Amino acid sequence: MIKFENNHVDSYHNQDYYCLLAYIDNRLVGYIDYSTYKNKIYIGIIKVNQDKRRQGIATELYKRLKYFYPKIKIVRGLITEDGEKFFNYFDKKVLTK
Repeated sequence: MIKFENNHVDSYHNQDYYCLLAYIDNRLVGYIDYSTYKNKIYIGIIKVNQDKRRQGIATELYKRLKYFYPKIKIVRGLITEDGEKFFNYFDKKVLTK
């Protein structure tokens, strides 16, 4: 079971910085660094431990972020090849359920 912890890290000129952490058995297994500004969320990075990838942790982190901010647009920013695959999967398989 994944447990989540959302931490406010800093504020600067009306922009707030957060880190959403994911834990399994009290071990940090992944996180999303993001900020909020002018009613938008800006994702800095989504990271999952190498040994925990392809187990749905990034999906659960992203779903949790959308749960916290259901009506706010999420801006994805720069995306790696793996990130593009993740968001394509998320948009097609998870959002359409």
